[in-house]
Amino acid sequence: MLLVALISAVIVLTLVGIAIVWANHHRSWSRAGHPQGDQAAFPGQVVPAPVAGPPSELTHQDRYGWPEPPETLTRRRLLRNTFYAIVGAMVGTLSYPALRYFIYPAVRKLPPAPFTPIASLAEFQIGVPTFVTYEERVLDGWVVETRSKGAWVVYSGEDRVLVFDPHCTHLGCGYSWHAESQRFLCPCHAGVFDIEGAVVSGPPPRPLDRIAHQIAEGTLLVSRTIKSTELKG
Repeated sequence: MLLVALISAVIVLTLVGIAIVWANHHRSWSRAGHPQGDQAAFPGQVVPAPVAGPPSELTHQDRYGWPEPPETLTRRRLLRNTFYAIVGAMVGTLSYPALRYFIYPAVRKLPPAPFTPIASLAEFQIGVPTFVTYEERVLDGWVVETRSKGAWVVYSGEDRVLVFDPHCTHLGCGYSWHAESQRFLCPCHAGVFDIEGAVVSGPPPRPLDRIAHQIAEGTLLVSRTIKSTELKG
């Protein structure tokens, strides 16, 4: 509604401005007493007959018999410049919301990633990695989307928890826990990780990535993924 009102105001001001400039120009021209037809511009002045010739080559003197008054050119330039200025203001007014809509999501500073509750600590067995799925609300541009995500949780008791991103650090394949070998195994290129996420064998270039988490009133909450290279220690 505010944008519509602003555009309407600009249009009204444009029309009013053009009307005022045109009225002043017409009034000044009439008061100057410029001759029409074969009338003299000044008492006793003889106005020569119009000169014949191609219209594109005729000057104001040739057409009307007297020089073009400087005031006419000044008024015309004022009217033209006023029109250009108002059109520019209208274009800027209409362009700003569109530019802000498309550019602002890319340059704005995003708030810290929120924490999402995924499970109670009582649901995990101590020392047994458990895969948990959860729904996370993500801000994508101007749209808030709900995405299904997953995480491997290793609960060691006494609020000591490791939360791993479920993608192998080699090429992003999903891995799984094998109780027999007590290892995380990636089926794509035989990447192997221990229960702490460290690389045991295979092509993975770094340990498993972690997911930021916190515990509040016995509930596990998770946030963004943290690459293992970002971890301290």
